[in-house]
This record gives sequence, structure tokens and C-alpha cells, in this order.
Amino acid sequence: MPLHVYLYFKLLKMKIKAGKKELLIKDRMVIRFEASGNLCKIFLENGRSMILEESLDALEIQLESSSFIRIHQNHIINAEHIISIPEKASTGIKLSNGVNIPVGDRRLVQLKEIIENHINPKT
Repeated sequence: MPLHVYLYFKLLKMKIKAGKKELLIKDRMVIRFEASGNLCKIFLENGRSMILEESLDALEIQLESSSFIRIHQNHIINAEHIISIPEKASTGIKLSNGVNIPVGDRRLVQLKEIIENHINPKT
């Protein structure tokens, strides 16, 4: 049975509440979020995953000023876990856990711009 959790974000850490238990997770430990209806699933570096009672849209707003990027209607990824970015969107983005995540054409262009601006910021 999936573990239902509530997410609260604070600086570089996330406080996850699962029933009466709270976990503190560093942002870099989170690889990605995937939509599942009105809920979403969080995937961690240690291979664990949990169901969150948050929509991906709500998470996107909370994650706006962090290293997380929405690359598809159903996926938000942690940019720190990107291994390779494809030339064509159909190939998908490869993450540190070996998973390829689909990316929309428009979002691939945006992702490349974000990374280019991060690597070579305009002054």
C-alpha cells in the first residue's frame, strides 16, 4: 500500500509528513516527481518512492525557485540529476537513476535555455 505524505518545502530541505511521522529530505536526494491523477509520486536517490497528496501543478509552484524543472505534463525533475539531454525530445532526458523521462518539444527548448543561462550567465 502506498505511503501518503504531505510536503512542505523549506530552503534546501523538504519536510515530508507521513501520518504522525515527519521526514526531512535534502532537495538533492529527490530525483523527480511524477503525476498520478491528482496525486504525485516522489522518487529518491536511495530507490524509494512515495505517494504525495499534492498535484504536480501545486508542487511546480512550490518548487519554482529551486533546481526542479517541469519537463513534461507529468514530470518534474531535479536538474542536479540530469545525465544527458537529447537533441530530439522523443529520446527523453536520462537521469542519474538510469530512467529516461519524456520531454515535450517546447519544454526541451526551455530546458536547454535554462541550462545555457546557468552555465553561461549573461552579465
